[in-house]
Amino acid sequence: MKKINKKGIIFTILALLISSIVITLFFSFKEVPLDNSSQNIKIRIQQVNMYITQVEMYIKDVTKISTLSALDFAINQMIDQNAYYSDFDSALQRCMISGVLPTPGNEGAVIACPDSAKLQANINEIGAFAAENLTIQSVVRVNNIKLTQTTPWQIIVTVNYSIKVEDSYATWDAVKTLNQTVNIVGLNDPTYWIVQPSLSSYKYLNAFKQVENQGLWLETPSTANYVTVNKIYFKYENAPSFLNRVRGNMSNSTCCGIASIVPPLDSISNPDLSNLDYIFWKNNICSGIEENQYYRFNFWKSGMTEIDRLSRVIPESGYGLNGSIVPPSFATFVNMTNTSYIDVLTPTCTPII
Repeated sequence: MKKINKKGIIFTILALLISSIVITLFFSFKEVPLDNSSQNIKIRIQQVNMYITQVEMYIKDVTKISTLSALDFAINQMIDQNAYYSDFDSALQRCMISGVLPTPGNEGAVIACPDSAKLQANINEIGAFAAENLTIQSVVRVNNIKLTQTTPWQIIVTVNYSIKVEDSYATWDAVKTLNQTVNIVGLNDPTYWIVQPSLSSYKYLNAFKQVENQGLWLETPSTANYVTVNKIYFKYENAPSFLNRVRGNMSNSTCCGIASIVPPLDSISNPDLSNLDYIFWKNNICSGIEENQYYRFNFWKSGMTEIDRLSRVIPESGYGLNGSIVPPSFATFVNMTNTSYIDVLTPTCTPII
């Protein structure tokens, strides 16, 4: 199974980040005699204040790197084990703080996380350097990591941490909170792989890809077809967010919902099943406000759409958006309710709870 390998890139960036702060601190510190001279005390306190500022900047930068690495690792573990975590957020926090990740489906067993994902360990690197080279004793302890989302393509990582710095002249002790944004494009979507066997044998390793200029592709069937063929995601408030997806929760998110269209293949064809991914994975189309009607795209009902198909090099029927079954709200969303390429369906089924 092929996955996007970010380990080498992330590790290189992390190494450069650590090297940068070490060089900055090393050449910024001058040896100050440990006496009671007020000038020396002032200089030393200024140096330690600069150290604290540099450490806080480093923690924010390394939070982004470690979160991305931990997300990539945790998601791929779910894909490997074909199971979601009972509590994804807690599992990710354990990876970043303790350096181990529970095994999905067997959470009593743990696996070591990549070094780049270990936020606490990466923060400790700076403390070790300061103790050895700057005669500063510092301890940073990550207390809590929280994931939230307010936009479709990024998550917010909130880290609460305690920092204590001791020097010959003073002690600094504080509890702080930082917020860092992490882009989710390029990470794998576990919903395409963790599929109930009773639903379908269809599995696909699909990475989150953001549609470019969503307003343009809504204008014609051919551009929407391109989105379908390439399994690209688009903002859609009726769909689940990235965080809901990795948590195994298909509830919608009005602020951050994203969706893709599962291509209509023979192996997953079902006259009662929508091709919108979050509905397809739930295997339940008989609940909600659209329970009595679906639309199926049929671009071969008029000469106009045939010309459009040929001019945009859309393959023959059975590929891409053609044949996809969607709720009326989606057809309206992509501005494709013209009966010249829409079949109206009335599905009959029993809700699956």
